[in-house]
Amino acid sequence: MTDLQNLLANQSLEQWFQTEYQKLQLNFLKIAKPYVGFCTKQDMERMYKVETIHIQNLYPKPLLKAARSKSNVILGNPLAN
Repeated sequence: MTDLQNLLANQSLEQWFQTEYQKLQLNFLKIAKPYVGFCTKQDMERMYKVETIHIQNLYPKPLLKAARSKSNVILGNPLAN
């Protein structure tokens, strides 16, 4: 498995991502609530994108480090681990 595959398959990272994304979605709902019925669908989609794009600025550095260190384990070689 490649390093990227290990990161994508990591359960802790997935749970962290889902939790953080849900926070952003709830914040969008809070922000958008006063505009329901006054904005177009495109305006709401734009507002959603502006709010949820913040996920790109969040990094769980300890989880990434732990996931990457697990991917460097060489099976069958106790000296390398």
